[in-house]
Amino acid sequence: MLGPPFAFMGTIQRILRLAFIRLGRSIQMRDNKGFTLIELLIVVVIIGILATIVVPQFDKVRERAFNATVLSDIRSTINSVELYANTNYAFPNDENDLFAEGLALSSDVSFTSFSVSNPGQPAIASIHAHIEHAGSSNFYHFRYPNDQPPEMRAK
Repeated sequence: MLGPPFAFMGTIQRILRLAFIRLGRSIQMRDNKGFTLIELLIVVVIIGILATIVVPQFDKVRERAFNATVLSDIRSTINSVELYANTNYAFPNDENDLFAEGLALSSDVSFTSFSVSNPGQPAIASIHAHIEHAGSSNFYHFRYPNDQPPEMRAK
């Protein structure tokens, strides 16, 4: 037997046992099969709350994926510029020269600006470009050659 501080535990156990027995009888006596309107409403409210939490997170993930696609295409563009310069001993005149040499951007990605200083010359050229994904709210600004990473800007 437990000491005086725990004496009430036996009483609580008996009360709970009686409550569960009565609850079990009332559940067994109920013939209706299915859910009550209140139970269905509670489930709908819980699903609505979860949806309001999940949907904004999903949009953020999509935006990061679009931005990662654009950054990958920037690296491909820089590699294509270097390949073009090594193959043709001159820098491209515009982005069409790169596309003719095999540059392929991901779907929904496009250049909004592409300019070359000193085009078609073997000397070092500077390329200034803006590239964006149609589903993103940002575009990337980059220069070649440059030690700085591409800069993300809002559309």
